[in-house]
Amino acid sequence: MNDYRAIIGINLGTTHSSFAYSFMNPSNICIHKEWRDGIGYKIPTVLYYDDEYRNVTIGRNGHDRNPVELFKLLLGKMENEPPLQHGKAIIDYFREFGKIVKRTIQHVDFDQALIVLTVPDNNTMLTRSFFTMREYAFKAGLLRYPLSQNFRLTTESKAIALYCMKYLREHNLSVGEKFIVVDCGDNTVYLSTMLLWNNEKLCLISERIEIDCGGDLADQEFLKFIERKIGSSRMNLISENKLQEIKNIFGSIKLSFTGIQSEFVTINFDSGFALRQLFYRNDNNNRWNFKLEFEDVKAIIDPIVERIVQLVDSQLRLCDNCFAISLVGDFGRSKYLQLRIEEKFSTRVLVSRPPNSCTAILRGAVLQGLNYANPDQAYIIKLEEENKKAQEFNNLLHEKYDGLQEKYDNLQEIEIKYVNQIRINQQYKNDIILKDQSEKQRQNNYRLLYDDLQKNYDDLTKKYNEEINQNQIIDENRQYQNNIELQEQRINQLQQFLELKENKLQNLEKEKEELNAENDNLHQKNTNLANQLENILQQNTILKDDVSNIVSNENIDQNYIISLNNDISELNDNLKKYVTDLNQDVIVNMEEIKKLLLLYKCPIKITNQKDDQLLIQAVLQRHIIETILSYATKYFQSTGQHYHLEANIVNKASLLSILLTNISKYRTGNDEIAHVATTKLRQHIYSILNNRGFANIYGEDHITYEHPFIAYHKEELNKTMSELRIVKGQEKLASENLAAIIICEVVKIFWFRLKVHESVVQYVWVPYNVKVDEMFMEGSNLDDNDEENLCVGLCYFPLIGRDLTLIDKKVFVSAKVFTKKSLK
Repeated sequence: MNDYRAIIGINLGTTHSSFAYSFMNPSNICIHKEWRDGIGYKIPTVLYYDDEYRNVTIGRNGHDRNPVELFKLLLGKMENEPPLQHGKAIIDYFREFGKIVKRTIQHVDFDQALIVLTVPDNNTMLTRSFFTMREYAFKAGLLRYPLSQNFRLTTESKAIALYCMKYLREHNLSVGEKFIVVDCGDNTVYLSTMLLWNNEKLCLISERIEIDCGGDLADQEFLKFIERKIGSSRMNLISENKLQEIKNIFGSIKLSFTGIQSEFVTINFDSGFALRQLFYRNDNNNRWNFKLEFEDVKAIIDPIVERIVQLVDSQLRLCDNCFAISLVGDFGRSKYLQLRIEEKFSTRVLVSRPPNSCTAILRGAVLQGLNYANPDQAYIIKLEEENKKAQEFNNLLHEKYDGLQEKYDNLQEIEIKYVNQIRINQQYKNDIILKDQSEKQRQNNYRLLYDDLQKNYDDLTKKYNEEINQNQIIDENRQYQNNIELQEQRINQLQQFLELKENKLQNLEKEKEELNAENDNLHQKNTNLANQLENILQQNTILKDDVSNIVSNENIDQNYIISLNNDISELNDNLKKYVTDLNQDVIVNMEEIKKLLLLYKCPIKITNQKDDQLLIQAVLQRHIIETILSYATKYFQSTGQHYHLEANIVNKASLLSILLTNISKYRTGNDEIAHVATTKLRQHIYSILNNRGFANIYGEDHITYEHPFIAYHKEELNKTMSELRIVKGQEKLASENLAAIIICEVVKIFWFRLKVHESVVQYVWVPYNVKVDEMFMEGSNLDDNDEENLCVGLCYFPLIGRDLTLIDKKVFVSAKVFTKKSLK
């Protein structure tokens, strides 16, 4: 067992390197921070060589020539391999790095210290890399022997997990429990799920997951934000060193950002701002001004944090019974990331951030070395046995190494001879190339000479052919001239033939025009004859329709006359009943009767009721009809009330009839319906009025009541008749009940029924002293033996018919007259 005095943990990263150490005390692990060219606890992983690649320094110390970086110190082929022997850059970096380590732990030699080197997890050749890196460490002076046992390798994730495990053990992490390590680096975020075994051994239970969303991504987004504010042209003026300083400024902002707006202070950037010198110097004439708001920082950081939270959530779903999440790494110091992780997962697992977590790799490497140096007793015995075997194997290797060294020297000599032979071969190859080039030049000269000769031959051949062609052209021209003359003769003949054809064609065109004209005349005559035939057929149809209409109208007139006579006969019966028979029980006011006779221009003298009974009845009937017609005339002049519906219809019908007559009169057209529309409309309207006019009216709840016109004027008519004759008893009651019926019948016949006929039917009162004509008159006192001497004394029912003022009048209802003998 080795008696180590110190443990040294070294992290040789892609861009930066660092180391930590402990003098065998796990509670006191020191992180080296006194770097001349470093940032905090890290130094850039960069080598600077002189022109001969012999003298070298590390870190960015202002040298600009021959830098070597991004070689990752291993473990496979370098991305940008420098012009050095393989492994030289790693050995040189180990040597210069070891000098700094040696100055730090002055009182401890390297063979008294256990060196633990961390390597990336994606190294698939860890065992091979161990021997390679130990050889490089030996050649760099970090190890005394090529096979020294004080050199160990460990993965970065294992070192971080060991450090997190030590912290979680203080929070009751038990054997068999799992925890997730979230390593938030500058460029990448790694997630590892670990399981704690016995003796504080760790097991990786799932493959390490990584995503490219580290803190540097936020820095790049901040630079894009600045470029949008100040423009690309100004941004291009900023040097690489100034860009790094800008990133450092934003680094403190992104780590302190909490995502709570009230805790954020807006930063103003303007031309007077102290940070202006970080951007550019030669911009005194251009001023700029912008702010870094809360929303700007959140928009930069939030997408990165969200991706990390989603990654942790997906990993946590796959890890059953997870005890804790440990947040480490430089970007793991972000307060906003810590708050989001706490907010999302604190109810499910313990969320921890071990102290000094940004140096978790170094501290874990030292703890790994302490575990190697201070194992438990069983492990010590096993380790001593393995050490004994290793010592025996080491001695064997020493012997083999001496033999290999001799072989190596021989190989060096062979390599020198091989290089010399290569140079000789290269010279021979160059001579061959020169000869080949000379031969190609000679062939090119021959080719040019051949081309010249070929061109001369072609020219001579062309000239010879031209002379032959010239002679042939002369002969051909003569032949062509003869052919032309023959063609001209042929053309003249064809021209004459063409003229004859054109003359004939013109004659045919003229004949065609004459035939077309004649055809048009015949077509026009045919059209006229067709129109005449159509007119004749239409006239024939009209004549047939007229005959049918005449027959139909005669039938209609006959039916109309019969129906009208029946209604008038019924009216006359009711009038007789209403007037009564004027017997001795009825008292007649003779004075008023005499006045009525004079009113209706009847000069016949009456003496008493008994002798003049028929004349009194006649004048009373006449007076009843005239009185009712006066009632109706006044009614049809009134509008506006609900019981004026019949008057409104009559007035509107009259107006519409006038309008239809005007449109036929003042508007062009030949439709027959316009001529008959007025008649048909009148017939339909008055037919409806004859059917429903002055009928009982529907009230509320469909209760009917008598039309106001009838109800009012029946009382007026009874009152008027009571002044002319006095009826008593039951006869009076029966007489007065007929008043409403008579009023309705008179109005319907004289106002509605006469207008239902196609041609409006007229009525006239036959004047006094007109000679009696039994063709259109009838009366109760007609004397058949003395018809020629009779004349009209009083017309008590009018003559009804059509064209009554003409000789060929059409009588529908005969007038009822009271006759008298004419004066000779």
